Amino acid sequence: MNVYKNKKERLKETLSFQILSGNLKTGDRIPSERLLGQMNNLSRVTVRNALAELEKEGVIEKRGRKGIFVCGKPETPPPVNVKDKPRRILYVFFPSQPEALDVNTVAFSSIFRGIDKYVNAQKDIAMLLRGDSFLRNSEEEKHAYDGFIVGGILLHKHLPEIMKLNIPVVAVASFTPGIAVDSVSIDFYEGGYVAAQRLNMEGCKKLLFLGTEYLSDNFIPHPIIQEKYRGISDYCLMNNMEAPILYNVANLGSGPPVPDKTITRKLVRIIKNKGIDGIICCGGNLQQTIDVLKNELTAKGYPFPVTAVFNDGTGNMASKEYIQVYKNLDLCGFFAAQMLYERLRNPCSNTTKKLVPVKFPEI
Repeated sequence: MNVYKNKKERLKETLSFQILSGNLKTGDRIPSERLLGQMNNLSRVTVRNALAELEKEGVIEKRGRKGIFVCGKPETPPPVNVKDKPRRILYVFFPSQPEALDVNTVAFSSIFRGIDKYVNAQKDIAMLLRGDSFLRNSEEEKHAYDGFIVGGILLHKHLPEIMKLNIPVVAVASFTPGIAVDSVSIDFYEGGYVAAQRLNMEGCKKLLFLGTEYLSDNFIPHPIIQEKYRGISDYCLMNNMEAPILYNVANLGSGPPVPDKTITRKLVRIIKNKGIDGIICCGGNLQQTIDVLKNELTAKGYPFPVTAVFNDGTGNMASKEYIQVYKNLDLCGFFAAQMLYERLRNPCSNTTKKLVPVKFPEI
């Protein structure tokens, strides 16, 4: 069990390990009290007490305004790198529809496959849990893990609470702007850019981007949708194409969104009046929307635009009739686990953020 009862001792062990491993050498300046507190979610008092003991032991020395410097080595290596039993790594995801989501959902299971692959290679244990279930756990149960990998559309609402547990955490495939946490995500901006590029190669000049808005998010466009649209928009701008139209299909409940007659008529008018010849879907959950639009347009003798879709290689829209922009979620999960283990080895290192490129569609 990984219960951090003594935060002061943990910080001492972290700094001692960095010195003994050579990451910090004699004469190197260590981060300030304030920065150490921010990086480790510790109070200034806890940091000050830990540094005072290291100074008393002759490991560091304070040089006034110049900072705090390494001046010696700890007498014995701290036991931070000793593992007498398998680590327990938990992947927690916060979906937009927690009451209706099965843990076998493609996106989350794909990410977990990558996590499980890396964790198993370390002879440790990877587990998967929905966010609402995790939040109901007791404090003791939450502290029973050695590290967290977290993700999901609603992650931003719960990440600060998880970070307060003072257990290493990495965010995966989710935007967490403004929070100093390690993260691995798909490069959704590049994905939008590549999708627009491929449609342009097919002769499409006027693009429509279909996104999704969720009731649980109060129908505010999610940052991932915005990143994809920004990539599409920038490509169009740099290639003298008209600005792409963004239309978010509302998801009112569980399952994929299904457009009603009003939305269908509106989309049909946009496609016909604006001369849309290319559509980009934010994901495979828009299959029913595409089917309804296709039926409406073909029934009126209007050609259906060339369609590109963000996908992970599975689902209803993973077919040859659509241009695929692949999101390698397995690799995303693998890198997230790898990053978590780096954090376990070096708790005081700088925050790391990594983007995984999309797989370019084959031509």
